[in-house]
Amino acid sequence: MWVVGTVWTGRLHRSGRDADIGSRTLRTQWGSGWTGKVKWRRGPAPPPARGGLPRLRPTTTRMTDERSRTSNERTNWKRGLIWVAWASFLVYGFVLAPGSTEGTVSLIVTLVNDPLNTHQDTSSIYAAVFSLLGVVPTVFAVLLLTQEREQRAEAPTRSARPLPAWPFVVASMAAGFAALGPYLALRPPYLSGNTADSATASVTPAYPLWLRVLQSKPFAVSLLLFSLLLYAEACGLLRPDQWHTLRIAFEQDWHRFTDLFWSERLVSTSCVDLLLLSVFVADPIAQDMRRRRLAPAAWRDWAWSDYAWLISILLLPGLGPSLYLVSRPPHRLGSER
Repeated sequence: MWVVGTVWTGRLHRSGRDADIGSRTLRTQWGSGWTGKVKWRRGPAPPPARGGLPRLRPTTTRMTDERSRTSNERTNWKRGLIWVAWASFLVYGFVLAPGSTEGTVSLIVTLVNDPLNTHQDTSSIYAAVFSLLGVVPTVFAVLLLTQEREQRAEAPTRSARPLPAWPFVVASMAAGFAALGPYLALRPPYLSGNTADSATASVTPAYPLWLRVLQSKPFAVSLLLFSLLLYAEACGLLRPDQWHTLRIAFEQDWHRFTDLFWSERLVSTSCVDLLLLSVFVADPIAQDMRRRRLAPAAWRDWAWSDYAWLISILLLPGLGPSLYLVSRPPHRLGSER
């Protein structure tokens, strides 16, 4: 048997030295440059090259460095995109959004008192949009609070721990993407459970009761049913007296919604807010899919079916992510009970 070092970048400038150790032979080699720690591989002797020296095996450290560099570039690109979207949203909400803010308070009071618009005091479509701005941040809370707790459990030092997610999640219930965007951009890449044989895959932090409630199936089902109720109200399906004129009633409500969009700044800003939240929930959902072995750890290993499943979740704001929470399997590592 031969034991051959595989981490090597320089050119050989000394001859090898053989030392008999029992029935085995250890061949040590010197060179002008090393890329990292020596990794040894057992196997048959490599075929000799010119000059009588053994031919070195291909290096594996370069491949690891390239993958790490590619992952860092992808993370930086994603963070930059989130920062641009967050800054653009603030500029749109405070400067570019059409409409005025005169009726903002009265509109908010109306929607809070009647979230399903049963009295038809406003557009049913916008009432659904306004209520979905509570559903999507709740989905973020279910995903981000769990992932942040696991990141803290696997952090090697206190300085490496991520920011606490709960202040941003709580603020997002009122401010939406304006509060959640900075956390999405600043949080470190989520790695726990990506590989079955990883050293951190066995990290299972203790979850408090309130977080176990958020992770439970009954809570996910209630979120899905509420989302279905909002979509049914937006389409006019909760008013049986208008079923025979459903198309006409929907067209009238749509015109009412467009008038609100151009006359009330709150309405136009809320629609853009819901759009951004529905787009950027893709990253926490994708990481949860990796955590539950529903998708490969690396994006380049994803199949078209994985992308199609993720895109189909995002097509219906609030409803798609809620459906994912209901249909996802339990965590195999036992973090959900």
